[in-house]
Amino acid sequence: MTSTSNDPPVRLLVIGSSLIHMRGLRGVSLVQAAKAARVGPDELTSWESGQIPSGEKSLARLMRLYRQPPEVHRVLADWATGIGDDGTRHVLPDTAPGAHDRLVAFEGYAVGVQACGSCTFPALVCCSAYADSLVPMRSPVMVGLTGPGRWRRPVVTGLHSWGQVDVVLEESLLQQQCNSDPRILADQLTYLCEVVDKGLADIRIIRTDTDTGVYSGDLLSLTMPDPYNSTVWVHTTPDSATYINGSLGREHQRGFDAMSARAEALPLSADLLHEAAAACTARGAEAQ
Repeated sequence: MTSTSNDPPVRLLVIGSSLIHMRGLRGVSLVQAAKAARVGPDELTSWESGQIPSGEKSLARLMRLYRQPPEVHRVLADWATGIGDDGTRHVLPDTAPGAHDRLVAFEGYAVGVQACGSCTFPALVCCSAYADSLVPMRSPVMVGLTGPGRWRRPVVTGLHSWGQVDVVLEESLLQQQCNSDPRILADQLTYLCEVVDKGLADIRIIRTDTDTGVYSGDLLSLTMPDPYNSTVWVHTTPDSATYINGSLGREHQRGFDAMSARAEALPLSADLLHEAAAACTARGAEAQ
């Protein structure tokens, strides 16, 4: 899953996936939405696939149809009309209203996923108990971790179109502390074992003392469908989500490939997960 030299402006991909997500939430067909926007279905498809930006008036009509608040409309309108130089075409920081929903939409639109974690488990393989323990991530971007709508982001067992999920985790994550309650980590590790055993994702472990010489942190790679098959890397922090493709995205891809090459093979990685889950479950039982 590599980016090409013809990567589209990442903002258009984010707008497109958001439009598809909004239309799906309202149960509106492509033909109905195109009629409301006063364009043909082919043009609307071009907007939703990130090929071209939507027109200002047509976008306003869609936002009314999808019942979106004015602040969300302003964000998408600014991105659709902004051109930017080559640097800003391929890097999009998103801290605006609705950022979490746009990330959800982008993940759901992807056809392939890669992720690496050295600080926390990537969101797509978080069980609910572990997700609720991530106090630093309760922010405008990561809303919904608690309460009725908690953890609305898709996980590998949820509804999505991902053809492949490839995750590399640093070994230190298997021994981390979760609010001094080992049962939370035990629940997370047990969930990961289930994901691996059912073949829902390839989760491999990289030894903590392995120096990959690449980015250290938590990154998510999402491959978009045709016509681009463009790979977009997403870096999430407590208050932002930054979408990256183009040359910087290719650097992230090379870094992930290097990390993946140094990770343990899947059978051994699965054994390491099961051993860590058993040890953590035992610690949790002792703590009761």
